[in-house]
Amino acid sequence: MEAPDYQWSVSDGSRAGSPDFIQPPLAVMPLRSSASRVPLIVAIGALLVSVVLAFFSSPVASISGYILTPYVVVACLVIARRQDLRKLSDPYYDRFAAKRGLVVLQVLAAVAFVVSVPHVLHLARTVGLWLE
Repeated sequence: MEAPDYQWSVSDGSRAGSPDFIQPPLAVMPLRSSASRVPLIVAIGALLVSVVLAFFSSPVASISGYILTPYVVVACLVIARRQDLRKLSDPYYDRFAAKRGLVVLQVLAAVAFVVSVPHVLHLARTVGLWLE
């Protein structure tokens, strides 16, 4: 009886030619799952809209910008982190790409609090004028 004809796949120098390591054909290999980019896109969009609304002087624009900036961006960070924690048990989950997305969302959340300052100041001025 002859041994089957395997095509050996070398992944690194330590397993070169080892009969216990056989790479399956590409059609059988599962694809890497990655993190959703939707929270990142929504956070960037909310931040940009809030920056544009900072140039308008109406109270509605200030309230909208104040809600968009810290709350929506931080909610996107929470959603992305929740998705990341749920997918950690998947062996094909690309953790490094998800980590990069989470770092970008953390930076956007910090920037969002800075961007919300003009909205807060405008709301404070408006409420101060109403109370006079």
